[in-house]
Amino acid sequence: MALLFRVYQLSSMDDEALKSAYEGLAILREQDDKQGMLKIMEPVAAALLDKKAYAEAAEVAQDALTITRELRLYYSEGCTMFLIAKTNISSQEGIACAYEAARIFREADYKKEAADAYHAAANGILLMRGPARDAIGAAAEGLNLFKELGNKQGEAVMMHTVANCQLSLRETENAVNTAYEAMAMFEKCGDRYGTTLAKKLLLGVGQSDEEIKERREQQMAQFDGVETRVGGETNEEKRRMEDEAQDLQNNQVLWELAWIPWETQDPKNFGEKFAGGSRRVFVAGEMQDKGVLSKLMKARPNKSGTGAAYFSNLLNGRQLNKDTLQFGMTACQCLSVIFDVSKLNHHGPLEVIDLTLKLVQALVPIEDRKVALDFVTTSCQNLAWTAGVQEPFHATLWGFCRAARMENPTHEFRLLDVDPARRTESMAFICRYLTGAQATRPAEAICRNRGVMVSRLVGARSKLNLPVRIELESRY
Repeated sequence: MALLFRVYQLSSMDDEALKSAYEGLAILREQDDKQGMLKIMEPVAAALLDKKAYAEAAEVAQDALTITRELRLYYSEGCTMFLIAKTNISSQEGIACAYEAARIFREADYKKEAADAYHAAANGILLMRGPARDAIGAAAEGLNLFKELGNKQGEAVMMHTVANCQLSLRETENAVNTAYEAMAMFEKCGDRYGTTLAKKLLLGVGQSDEEIKERREQQMAQFDGVETRVGGETNEEKRRMEDEAQDLQNNQVLWELAWIPWETQDPKNFGEKFAGGSRRVFVAGEMQDKGVLSKLMKARPNKSGTGAAYFSNLLNGRQLNKDTLQFGMTACQCLSVIFDVSKLNHHGPLEVIDLTLKLVQALVPIEDRKVALDFVTTSCQNLAWTAGVQEPFHATLWGFCRAARMENPTHEFRLLDVDPARRTESMAFICRYLTGAQATRPAEAICRNRGVMVSRLVGARSKLNLPVRIELESRY
């Protein structure tokens, strides 16, 4: 009979559908099949509600409620309670049932159903001209639930309800602003009926067609995903909205820690048990190509099988001015900057020192913390007899580190000359070493992994010595 009821209903034969449903209920009552009765009662009550047969719908829903409580079916009890509420929503009993249904759904973690019940409660209070504060409280609860679900259509409906509540409270200005927000959300969702309702409300509170049209056609300025209105506001409102947009943009900025690694390697090779799933990348460049930026953030070791493994900085930072670099360092709470010139010496000393000066000019004025600057080079003469120390030439960076340290004694400026024969194996470890504790990094800490990784180190708090040769006994 339940199937026959559904077939008649789909065929728009409502009378035959209800007749078959009542016959089925009579049979199930004789068999004392309460589960079967409940399966028919709920759709029958909903069908009667659609036909506006409220008294009959309430009677069937009450019978269904009794069964759900006997069988302890919590979700079905909430659904039945909501049906009872809808049969007489403009009464105290109906509103109480809507609140009870919302409570049941919320406890069972059915947020969408709970939000619908709060919406019905708010509308019921408005229909019976009850306390508008209670109505706006129910509407706000529903709005929060829809926001948690990310349901934009539901948010728009609840915003429209909130506007009606504000109108009942005689908060006309707030109601107008909320109605405009609801109308904008309806338009984004493509809901013409909702847009018409919002427009009807605005016309009812004195907004003209011209005002509504002007508000809807205002150009929206896109600021990295943040929409700000560019016309129709006072200077104070514009300033406030621009500040909010800037704050949100700062929170979303992609400049992060220090450096794009020349290559990625498995941290377990360097004694790290767990390196975490996040990657922090400081992009010293405009990075207009979002696809490249996405690949950079997804880069993983070769053996992981996902993402590309090798990326170079390529002196992108030379295209930026010091203010832009400083903005990136400040926004990302940067603690250290690594300038890897070990594969970029073909650019020449002038280009290298130009970006170096910009970096120093950017990091020195930062007051809330001291940002360290490290240089990684292999700008030296290869000697065939060793994979260790070589004759160094550092594109003026050695002298620059000394001068910068003397000029800014509270900052660290260091230069690390890496053995090119071990560079590929060692660079990932060196990166993690350099971005570690900024004031307690002894030179001997990086002489490990069965090979010499560094020939000299310039530290901000260490005496400047001439280059020395370091060799390991095990290599000869």
